[in-house]
Amino acid sequence: QLMKEHISRAISRKLNRSSLKTLIINKSDKFICIIPNSASKENIEGSVTEVINYAERSLSVSITAVAHLNTEKYMDIKSTYDDINDGIRIIRVTKIKKRFAFISDLKFEQAMLHIANNTYITGFIDETIRKLKIYDEKNNTNLILTLNTLISNMGIKVKTADQLFIHRNTLTYRIKRIEQITGLNLSEVDNLFSLGVALKIEKYI
Repeated sequence: QLMKEHISRAISRKLNRSSLKTLIINKSDKFICIIPNSASKENIEGSVTEVINYAERSLSVSITAVAHLNTEKYMDIKSTYDDINDGIRIIRVTKIKKRFAFISDLKFEQAMLHIANNTYITGFIDETIRKLKIYDEKNNTNLILTLNTLISNMGIKVKTADQLFIHRNTLTYRIKRIEQITGLNLSEVDNLFSLGVALKIEKYI
């Protein structure tokens, strides 16, 4: 409780010093900060980042923060709160280095989060991504890493092999194994896209 009070005072002090008059509400392990919508996006990001750095440096506390802009109606507060919780989960699950984000910058990830429990989506992931992960675990291979790298390079094999520091023949073998396990032809852009989306969604299941 003392730590929470200390963090709350630190948040209030640093945000007010940046001319962000803030109402702070403690809720479980969260701090809800209500800031006037006249505040600029740059001011909010700079001030919140300062709070995060202070907490880690001086209090040894890791803080994840998400901001939602322009909640104008009282009836919107619940959906805003839900959006912020989504954002916090996204940052923690994806393990991005940055500990602060605006929910408006996470809309694609938020969409992935909300369709993660769809029966058809989970079925597709079970038949593809999870089969590859099981194969990797049993055989000490790197098919998931290979697939991720191939997708990030938009299917360009030369760049993928170079990035993985492997011979092109090794890459060809790995791609064939991925195709055998998933039943998908990785030469087809639509299949690469589908697997890329599946990799993103699988983190939230």
